[in-house]
Amino acid sequence: VRDGHGEFVKRNIAVYGVSVDDVDSHKKFAEKLQLPFPLLADHEMAMSNAYGTLDKSYAKRMTFIIGPDQKIAQVIKTVNVDSHSGDILKMISRLQAGKK
Repeated sequence: VRDGHGEFVKRNIAVYGVSVDDVDSHKKFAEKLQLPFPLLADHEMAMSNAYGTLDKSYAKRMTFIIGPDQKIAQVIKTVNVDSHSGDILKMISRLQAGKK
């Protein structure tokens, strides 16, 4: 999503990363990978539990597309880092066109 972030900004799509790591490790990770979006620390695992992403002591990499109505519109359970930005943008385009 980092490399395609400009297209998300152009389409007014907010992107957030969430993991169970602490704030310091997020900061180092974001700096190392030059991430242009915020990372949220869920070290108490409340959000990960609520979204069902926990697998023992770590959160699985998943994407949740949340619509303007604040409801989950789509879930991507398997993330391919090479095509993920494009996959998300296509999915959002389909959702905006009224297709699933």
